[in-house]
Amino acid sequence: MIGSFNSEEQLKNDSDYYNISLEMHRIWPDRNDGYWLHIEQAVASNKDKPYRQRIYHIFEDNGVIKSVIYSIPDEKNFVG
Repeated sequence: MIGSFNSEEQLKNDSDYYNISLEMHRIWPDRNDGYWLHIEQAVASNKDKPYRQRIYHIFEDNGVIKSVIYSIPDEKNFVG
């Protein structure tokens, strides 16, 4: 899940789509309660103005993989 992704190929094949950029980067790697990821989505031509930022917490709980998604207050302070 970690990496940089976009929908440029999809846009080339279907003009109804936008070229969306998705950045997923691990944060707090020293924590031992699962993986914490910062997710940022933006139109590729405006990556400095994302329309969605979230924190994902992915962890195992009694044999079940769980994902908890958090919103970010004042997310403009965390762009990039």
